[in-house]
Amino acid sequence: MSGSERGGNNRRKPSAKRRDRAEAASPPRGIREDPGRKKRDKGGGRESFAKAPPAPRPQGPPRLKWTPIRPPSTPLPVPDCPVCGKAIRDLAQAISDRKTGSPVHFDCILEKITKNETRDAGDVISYIGGGRFGVLAWQNPQEPRSFRIKRIIEWENKEDRAVWRKPVADRFSMT
Repeated sequence: MSGSERGGNNRRKPSAKRRDRAEAASPPRGIREDPGRKKRDKGGGRESFAKAPPAPRPQGPPRLKWTPIRPPSTPLPVPDCPVCGKAIRDLAQAISDRKTGSPVHFDCILEKITKNETRDAGDVISYIGGGRFGVLAWQNPQEPRSFRIKRIIEWENKEDRAVWRKPVADRFSMT
């Protein structure tokens, strides 16, 4: 057993805490209490002091009521994908074509890169952000975080932003 023999921790029992608070609140021995002070009810209940009114809050500038931001009333255009010919319904998930700069389905670009790139067994092509794809290889296939990027494929130019991205970005970034 340790120290205070109270189960291994040296915490004080709740009853001792209450007793200490009561002793701290009472006047020291030999000093009489104020006769105007209300005494505690003998029935074991709480003291019956009148509650003081809450302190007034400091007045600052008036708060403005929150109003939700309304999305633009004009819908986004629905262009056709130059690779597969189908409509691109979600422009936020599209990526720019390398040659023309027009929007292309993300999956179409991924298929195109997968067909054109040579890779070893177990290698995977994945989007790594910033308009780039990478050829990934795992040292330990059971551990998904233990991969290494063998090659980086630059697909979109960072400095040359596509014109069709501005209305998409404006729609999703309203602040």
